[in-house]
Amino acid sequence: MAGGGTEPKEGLTYEGAGVSIEAGEEAVDRIREDAASTHKYFGGKPINAIGGFAFILELPCGTVLGFSTDGVGTKLRTAFISGYHELVGIDLAAMVFNDILVYGFIHGVFLDYISQGVQKPDRTKAIISGMIRGCHMAQFGLGGGEMAELPGFYKEEEYDLAGFGVGILPDRRHLIMGESIVPGMYAYGIASSGLHSNGFSLLWATFGIDFKDPDQAGERLNAHYPELGRTLLEEVSVPTILYRQGILDLNDKYEIAGMANVTGGGLARNPQRILPPGCSVAIKRGSWPIPPIFSLIQKRGNVAQSEMDKTFNNGIGFIVYSPNEIREEGVYKIGQVVEGSGEVIFI
Repeated sequence: MAGGGTEPKEGLTYEGAGVSIEAGEEAVDRIREDAASTHKYFGGKPINAIGGFAFILELPCGTVLGFSTDGVGTKLRTAFISGYHELVGIDLAAMVFNDILVYGFIHGVFLDYISQGVQKPDRTKAIISGMIRGCHMAQFGLGGGEMAELPGFYKEEEYDLAGFGVGILPDRRHLIMGESIVPGMYAYGIASSGLHSNGFSLLWATFGIDFKDPDQAGERLNAHYPELGRTLLEEVSVPTILYRQGILDLNDKYEIAGMANVTGGGLARNPQRILPPGCSVAIKRGSWPIPPIFSLIQKRGNVAQSEMDKTFNNGIGFIVYSPNEIREEGVYKIGQVVEGSGEVIFI
């Protein structure tokens, strides 16, 4: 079956699909002050504030820790339909480790939480096997976790995942915090493998997929799209890339002044998060290849470009700022740091 499903109404948005990025940002703003009142208990010195890719804490002994937690979101639906549970385990690890990698952490500890309607040991093993694969790729140790069985809360085929990582550095000299970024430096984008684990609620709306009707959902996910060269399910089941080795390879040859992980908030709200005061970044459209899944989403849902920018990575999963001319496969010069007040400017 090719391109199954009736096209949805025009002008779809992420908020219209049920996810409000602005409401999430407001929620963080509302808790920021109360959360800060607890910082006196750290037993160390916070190096950054809530809202970074990861929270950084310097201990009295000089050791620096980076903390991050995340989930996989509604991409889990692909595992429920396909049975590819190992892949979402990799996604979970990648979502946590890539945020910590932004600051230069390349070793540490990972913990997980799995809640299921019914405990299925084979399924649990597959999920955790994926996490372990991710841990090997990131060189983080799996220190344990928690499994909960919630009958009546999740359906038998459903579960949810959360991951928590702690990166470890010997001292703050090894941190990459972006302070050395200055106007004139280049922004390089490293290719994504597709959607990674963000924007899936808008994807489901775009293709008119109703998970309350498993037969309909399965039919539409298994529809073949010539633009993709495979089924939609095969496309969206590709796991998130772990960027550790790629960054280490770049760091051996080039100066890295700062990095950004392109996850929730897309290209519109992530590249600037590592920039120091007085800097913005100008990103040139057309300077990297956009995987066909994004063009297909935009066309089917008549999604505005601004909505695509703040929802998806659009083919760029990670960003490196450098003064050097980087020429490596899968790395694209997508823009330049300019004077400004922390904006992403699309050219």
